[in-house]
Amino acid sequence: MYDLLSCCMQGESRAAKRTRVKGAPRRAVRKSQDDKLPTLYYKDAGALKELGKMYQQTGTGTLVQIRIPTQNLQATFSEVKGRHVWGTDVYTDDSDIVCAVMHCGYYNASLKKPVAMVSEMRVVIQLLPPQIEYPVFVRNGIRSRAWWAGGTSCSYKVERCCLVSKNGVTLELPPRSDRTQELIPTFTPASMERVMNTRGREASSERRQRQVKEMTVVYNITNEPWLKYNMAAIADRGLKPSQWTSARFQTQVLLMETARERFELSIASDGEAENGDAHDEVVYRFARCKQPLTMRLMWNHGLPLPESQLEVVDPAIRWEQLRWGEEGVDVKDKHYRLVRLHFMDKSPPQTDSLSPNAEGMGDTAFALLNGAL
Repeated sequence: MYDLLSCCMQGESRAAKRTRVKGAPRRAVRKSQDDKLPTLYYKDAGALKELGKMYQQTGTGTLVQIRIPTQNLQATFSEVKGRHVWGTDVYTDDSDIVCAVMHCGYYNASLKKPVAMVSEMRVVIQLLPPQIEYPVFVRNGIRSRAWWAGGTSCSYKVERCCLVSKNGVTLELPPRSDRTQELIPTFTPASMERVMNTRGREASSERRQRQVKEMTVVYNITNEPWLKYNMAAIADRGLKPSQWTSARFQTQVLLMETARERFELSIASDGEAENGDAHDEVVYRFARCKQPLTMRLMWNHGLPLPESQLEVVDPAIRWEQLRWGEEGVDVKDKHYRLVRLHFMDKSPPQTDSLSPNAEGMGDTAFALLNGAL
């Protein structure tokens, strides 16, 4: 994108310079329709205080153009480093417009210096009424902040954005909702994992090489310890087929949770006929739990859970159709933002009222940590 900008900001091409008669006036740059919009100038870091007054005068749907100088378009800018942005797609009126533009993906938030030959950035926003809540979301290297308390005079949404070169050439920037890689392999190389050394690493060469994975334990909907969702928790444990994550489903069931719902992923068909001959590929069942149950009750019902406890989302999905990402999983073009996960061993329905493997919180936590490590 910036290579194209550099070409555009050179003004006339070399061929055009050769054909243009010396002394002839340069071709005038076509003015944009945005020049007729109300314009605000971004001078100092902070919120644009005029947005609230403008919203009271004009109402919802008003388009406003904001002109940002080039020295503010960098990752080291104080408002970007402080993440002064509240909401996702729709932001509070006191959210910094530079941080909001980077959060929307119009501009690269990792640039430490402004792009050469850029004069300014012009952003067109739409004024909206105050929202009930402003959700938090990690996108394009910036984590926005959440806000529910109200007290904002208005909100705004970024409609379009462009860069203007020093010679007047305008380049429209395409919106990108997420710059993260859409498809991430389930295998994480050991060199990329976050590790910490044990205390005895100085005792011997063997201890110096002893490393353990860093993990975070959180509490699920039923207030039991699970693992926080991350790519390392779902990644393959090695290059051998027996160490792949998909191989774990032969003996285990994966339970995943969003902020409010719980889902189960289990094998629906192992690809073998009744006589033991392979007849089809392995498919999985992705289902939503009708009601989140404690680990004791899940053991009583048996794992995988019976269909009476589930709402089947997809009865037969291949492993290749599950697209794991940094923030969740995509199941046939529908994204589920995951926050917790837990692998549990398969088990038949329990006849006793209490399962020995889920009798207490201490046993549950021990089984969780033991299986994770």
